[in-house]
Amino acid sequence: MLTVTLAGLRAGWRRLLLSAAAVALGVAFVAGTLINTATVHASYYSQFAAQARNVDAAVEPANGARLPLSDLGAVRAVPGVASAEGRMQDSLSIVGANGRAYAAVAEDLPPDPRFRDFTVRSGGGSVLLDQDTAALDHVSARTPISVVGQDGRTRRLEVTGIVDTGISNAAPGGSVLILPAATVRALTGADGYQQIDVAAAPGVSQSALVARLAGLRLARASVVTGGHLAAVLAEQNAGGEGLLSTGLLIFALVSLLVAALVIYNSFRTLLAGRLREVALLRCVGASRRQVMAGLLAESAVLGLAASIGGLALGTLLAAALNSGRVALTPATAALCLATGTAVTVGAALLPALAASTTAPVAALTTPPEGKVGGVRTRIILAVLLAAAGLGLTAVGIPRGLPGLFMIAAGGTIVFLGFLVIGPLVAGPLAAG
Repeated sequence: MLTVTLAGLRAGWRRLLLSAAAVALGVAFVAGTLINTATVHASYYSQFAAQARNVDAAVEPANGARLPLSDLGAVRAVPGVASAEGRMQDSLSIVGANGRAYAAVAEDLPPDPRFRDFTVRSGGGSVLLDQDTAALDHVSARTPISVVGQDGRTRRLEVTGIVDTGISNAAPGGSVLILPAATVRALTGADGYQQIDVAAAPGVSQSALVARLAGLRLARASVVTGGHLAAVLAEQNAGGEGLLSTGLLIFALVSLLVAALVIYNSFRTLLAGRLREVALLRCVGASRRQVMAGLLAESAVLGLAASIGGLALGTLLAAALNSGRVALTPATAALCLATGTAVTVGAALLPALAASTTAPVAALTTPPEGKVGGVRTRIILAVLLAAAGLGLTAVGIPRGLPGLFMIAAGGTIVFLGFLVIGPLVAGPLAAG
């Protein structure tokens, strides 16, 4: 029976194109959504957790206070500490070229390069300005700027470098000026650290380092591992992308549901035209169970092949959206392939059950031509549905996150139009 099934697939591959296209599109949406979500999450996680890069332990103050400057020396003296740097920041104002002052954050420049969470774009040195502010105010390396300190006095500084602070900075959308710690204290009056970052000596684990630092019993301070700090930073900042992923996943599941309807309709039409073929199998001794198993095996092969194509298409779409980067795990690939195959077999179950009841005597009769009624009505309805779906999609595209639900509804309507016209296409394909 397996040989007959495979032979039937090879001989009548054209009649299965409609179902294969539906499965591939549905799986592509699901795969693209899952892969894109994982890729974006990994990218966001990495960028938002940049402050935890190379940090094995972090000493944090309690209740939003600041750590005394003396705590840094105590931390550095702990056995197993290879390096430690305090993070100090406070607000000041930068006077732009137009004479207007705007808010900024002054951060200290860690002497140890491993704790620097920015990228130098031009220049260097110890007076660094973020690239967005530099572009807005036409500032480059070796350009003087004016800053207003906490005492109200205006001072001149020469910018020595332009940096990219990424999206993990504590002042999103604001200006950032990175200076030596002594200069930050002089300008802002900062009298403590927001955090002390610690790197472990070779052979010392993060948990062991945290235990040793906890032994200092610093007042109003807690110690966490670098891994915990990275997770907290990422979740605090990058959690918003989950809502977008949810919307896309809803769209994918709706598409897969409509694809199942297309598959059901296609298989029903195809099997209606293969009654004589099924009856001949019954004449040569095939049981109802064997016939049904053969038809379901045919749908499983079709579903798996189409799912592989859909997974490839979804991966390409995710790569196009993320500059060639994709986070495709074996679990995601297996889920997509299993989903596409299961949906195809499930959609073909009822048509296969109906076809398996065909009596052997049907091989001696002339099967009905299986003409589809209401051709003009189907075409008009399909065109109207397609136009409505595309229109709704076009309206939803510029509307951001709420528009995703409009796009999903538009895609569903287009698929319904595809479903309406499906029997008109399936008939000629089945005849081949």
